[in-house]
Amino acid sequence: MSLATKYRKSLDETWQIRLKTLHPDKDSIDGVVTAIQPGFIVLREEFEFAFDGVVVLPKRVVTGYRDGKFERAGNAVLRHAGATRKARSPIWLNQCEDLTQVLYELKQRDIWPGLEILFEDEDEELASAFYVGPVAYVDGDTFGLQCYDAEGNWEDVYDLEISEIFKISVDDQYTKTFNKWMREAGPARPI
Repeated sequence: MSLATKYRKSLDETWQIRLKTLHPDKDSIDGVVTAIQPGFIVLREEFEFAFDGVVVLPKRVVTGYRDGKFERAGNAVLRHAGATRKARSPIWLNQCEDLTQVLYELKQRDIWPGLEILFEDEDEELASAFYVGPVAYVDGDTFGLQCYDAEGNWEDVYDLEISEIFKISVDDQYTKTFNKWMREAGPARPI
């Protein structure tokens, strides 16, 4: 079956699948597809039979899928637990047609994403970097992210390429909790 067919099955049947990616660490993402757009899909990500966050995943990073006996059992457990009722994404996100619109909406709505990019390092090997913080600007093929590090220190605005996005995460426990602290009790955001 093609990836497009699997995306459609997941969306239509609220069916959890595993998507394999070109990530250098061979990361895969488990979840239910909640929207399909020309250049990306939206998933409600699943961990340990619970949904944790929404992931925007460019189609170009998906290399394959797994939808076999493990997924059949996992879907049965999710249905039994009633978790599939939570397999949806925000309406505003479902209406975005490209990654530029997603980033623009994140900025306009003041939603601070977790964002992972893929790039070639100095040895021309594929590498990744994870950023979290508010979108500072969106301009054509680039965007800026006002990041903070894992110690809770604000950094400069990073100028990033939209074409390097591996995934955008929102509403997951990590970013919700850390962002809340940074907004309310963390160090003052630089101007």
